[in-house]
Amino acid sequence: MDHPKTKEELIERQARQIAVLEEENERLKGERDKLLRRLAHHRESSPAAGGSVEVELYPGEKMEILVEVVRDARYRLLEGSRRADIIDDFLRGNPTRNLPAQKGEKLKKILKGYKVLDAATRSKLEDLGIDIEVTKKHYKLRYYGDSRYTLSLPCSGSDNLRGGKNSASNIIKRFF
Repeated sequence: MDHPKTKEELIERQARQIAVLEEENERLKGERDKLLRRLAHHRESSPAAGGSVEVELYPGEKMEILVEVVRDARYRLLEGSRRADIIDDFLRGNPTRNLPAQKGEKLKKILKGYKVLDAATRSKLEDLGIDIEVTKKHYKLRYYGDSRYTLSLPCSGSDNLRGGKNSASNIIKRFF
């Protein structure tokens, strides 16, 4: 790199550097604008976009449920179709912990052979977000205290082994 010998050469060299930097700046502004347009388009077409008013009962609940529904729908699609490829891409880009399914499995274990709601069972249900209110013949179960998600559980379980399984199935369908 030559060092300028005169004041004019120094000014000319700096003017060239300024021109190169201005050109690079304009290129980067164009790239930024392009990325901002893509981001805006992505937000508009995102399934979770929009004015959702439903409050999550636990962190990540909405995405967990949406991904689970999309995963279930994926099995009905023709392999190698455009829809299948888009859904596969979405699922790869949105990994989840499968919390609803995990909660369902825990609930099945808790209610297996259910006969009576003892303190240990009650505590385990509460850990899953299930609030319990005692009434005369039943327990009123409410998911995270939300009155829209309420079910009854008999105070005494069935004599057969299906009672707890049936209750677990109903709770899973309604709450998880």
